[in-house]
Amino acid sequence: MKLAEVPVGGGVVAPGPVLVLRTAGEQVTAYDAICPHASITIGLPDANGVITCPGHGGHFRASDGARVDGPAPRGLRTIAVAVREGYVVRA
Repeated sequence: MKLAEVPVGGGVVAPGPVLVLRTAGEQVTAYDAICPHASITIGLPDANGVITCPGHGGHFRASDGARVDGPAPRGLRTIAVAVREGYVVRA
């Protein structure tokens, strides 16, 4: 996906599904967008940097994917990504 498609301070759920977040400039992180509790696609982070699973209301930190609360047994799995020639690609 093009880096320009990921808003600074926000994110998008790309095919896979992969949650791609852009903190600034070319700084991106990515997580498996499937909740580890019930295999439901998670949402985008809110203004406080919290990602919510719409299935059972579990919460994760956008900064590191860690579980905050809810039924998930663990945080989100990190996916290694990099920016190359204006595209976000798996590293």
